[in-house]
Amino acid sequence: MMAFAWTLQAAAAHAGPSLMHLQEGPRKFAGGTESSIGSGVRRVSLTGTGEVNYVERRRIDDREGNCKLTYQATGSTIQTRPLILRPNNPCENFRLETVGRSAKGPRVISGRAKSSSIIMAAQSSTNDHVHDRECFKLATVELAQGVISAGLIRGEFFWPVQQIIGISDEERTRIRDMNDLIHSWDVIANKISPKTFESKGIPLSQVKLLAPIPRPTGTIMCVGKNYLDHVKEVDTKFSSGKITAPDAPQYPIIFTKAPQSVIGHGAPIRYPHGASSQVDYEAELGVIIKTAGQGIKKADAMRHVLGYTIINDVTARDMQKNHQQWFLGKSCDTFCPMGPWIVPATEVDGLNLKIECWINDELRQSGRTSQMLFGIPELIEVISSTITIQPGDIIATGTPAGVGSGFVPPKHLKPGDRVRIRIEGIGEMTNPVE
Repeated sequence: MMAFAWTLQAAAAHAGPSLMHLQEGPRKFAGGTESSIGSGVRRVSLTGTGEVNYVERRRIDDREGNCKLTYQATGSTIQTRPLILRPNNPCENFRLETVGRSAKGPRVISGRAKSSSIIMAAQSSTNDHVHDRECFKLATVELAQGVISAGLIRGEFFWPVQQIIGISDEERTRIRDMNDLIHSWDVIANKISPKTFESKGIPLSQVKLLAPIPRPTGTIMCVGKNYLDHVKEVDTKFSSGKITAPDAPQYPIIFTKAPQSVIGHGAPIRYPHGASSQVDYEAELGVIIKTAGQGIKKADAMRHVLGYTIINDVTARDMQKNHQQWFLGKSCDTFCPMGPWIVPATEVDGLNLKIECWINDELRQSGRTSQMLFGIPELIEVISSTITIQPGDIIATGTPAGVGSGFVPPKHLKPGDRVRIRIEGIGEMTNPVE
């Protein structure tokens, strides 16, 4: 692995926030050279991999000792994020991922800081760090005696939200489910620290995972034909096999799905016998909105994202065709498997995740979220241009190629099948078909 080192400048002031800049000092790494190309942008040329551009970053310790990191990936907007799980441990052991572009596609410069030094490394995936440490997730579970609880999962244990150290009695009373937790997330997130997970958690073997938002109070918004290869397989006008970017949708195709169609990991997808004989699967990244907004620009869109989950946009193709509108054929009971949990956006980069779907043991779908025709920031901008998005809204961002209707002959789901979807950095969701 090719690595290079940076040093941190000491904090300059005690009164007010202290600012720590990543210095312009020597940056050493194997197998390449580095240079400045102006306007704060520096370029790393790595042997055999092309060039990676990145922008200077800084980290801030505020008056309360909370650590935040301001950074900018090449071609992206400036972002400021809290360094999750360490709100009261000023800027130690953080990990930063930023995406650049190289001659061979997306590359990453990632860093882990401890004390006064940073070791940086070029890697192939923006989400390799998910496997380096235990992320926490938001989940809804069924406890003993049928009690439903929202809370956090880390490792093999679950902590009800009421157990989070530092939350007030009023918050414990007010947060009854995941919808409430999402509305309060920015406040609650600042109270999550390593101490949160020092108390005794409930073993996952003793709970039943439900959909992270079992009954959404927000809108489930879906995106059609958002991957070029999927457009090719389902649109008959491309039956010749030739397709170019201008032929693809020039504007996002947005539709909705009924909230009562939501089920969780392990729950059965039930065939609507008598209504459909062509039930299909669509593995998708789900985006959970945490803050309301209208007229949101792409540059600010990710600030409204709480995190990510897995969604299977199950579809009755014959109903979809017969009714012309998509709502009914995509909203049958059990047609929105979601789960197994929500991974906060601070823990995983949703812009470049691998999506895979197996039917029984056959891999049917494989793609990356970076292949979307309309990325998450653009989708939020388009939707919020006319609709005020709300906490708890869900955006199913579209599916890559490999759906059952794209095969000749079609490979629709049938009772007895098992659908397994995996998204890098999030996990796996499995649902049987009945």
